[in-house]
Amino acid sequence: MKELKFIIKDGEGSRLDLFLSKNIENISRSKLQKIIKESVFVNEKKRKPNYKVQKDDIIRIQLPEEEMKIQKENSPLDIRYEDEDLLILFKPKGKIVHTTDSVRENTVVNALLYRFDQLSNLSGEERPGIVHRLDKDTTGLLIIAKNNEIHEKLQILFKERKIKKIYYALCNGDFSETEGDIYAPIGRNPNKRTEMAVNGLNSKEAHTSYRIVWNNDNYSLAEIHLDTGRTHQIRVHMKYIHHPIVGDPVYGLRKEKLKVSSQLLSACRLEFIHPNTGEKISIQSVPDEEFMKVLEKLGCCYFK
Repeated sequence: MKELKFIIKDGEGSRLDLFLSKNIENISRSKLQKIIKESVFVNEKKRKPNYKVQKDDIIRIQLPEEEMKIQKENSPLDIRYEDEDLLILFKPKGKIVHTTDSVRENTVVNALLYRFDQLSNLSGEERPGIVHRLDKDTTGLLIIAKNNEIHEKLQILFKERKIKKIYYALCNGDFSETEGDIYAPIGRNPNKRTEMAVNGLNSKEAHTSYRIVWNNDNYSLAEIHLDTGRTHQIRVHMKYIHHPIVGDPVYGLRKEKLKVSSQLLSACRLEFIHPNTGEKISIQSVPDEEFMKVLEKLGCCYFK
């Protein structure tokens, strides 16, 4: 075990968890809560996360000597574009992008580490190459940076909204208008911290635009563009306008007529100017197999 010790000289009155989060590098909230519960002692006594530290308190922390190393996994990567700086892959359903405290295998990162010796590290050791994310059950195109220079340039493009990402979602109901914009701030759901909500805690502006490309009396296929990138943005906004995405286990209908494994949402198009070559990169894909089978069942031929 590795032991850390802090003697409080200032910061009196701070919560124990806030003090530790500022003084221990690269630690997640969930991991910190676990450490406080199991191996943090203040003046040799266990304290709760909301304990207010006092001057001359001695905080002793026992940490594992070494964090679990991310394992390389020989699992398939569906690469749609690659050059010396970056690659674009299609992420399947059920696979998260990077490892977490509780998930250490079967991620995109595990597969990337097996195949590539060099990836950017600007997002930290847990997220090599990762410039942006997709939810676990959202499929689609994902950009991976091979070096820090391209990673930084891609971050700027995202910030300046110069990377065009187009999603397709099968939504419940027939939209009254064929296109529209949703301006509704998104933050944490105050009643359920793992979920997001319009006008939730610490809300930030969010803008989603959509165009209906196919519909019948019960369902609509929407082409969606994000002008901002909030957590669960499309899913939250579709629920907000009363057209939740088919199969969404969190924001969808309680009783779904179509039986699917999860939300029918896929990032199918990426367009941007390559920061190093000046080449226009335009990658398109159809949605995943389950999504396509549902569309076929409904008689939708949009992608054919």
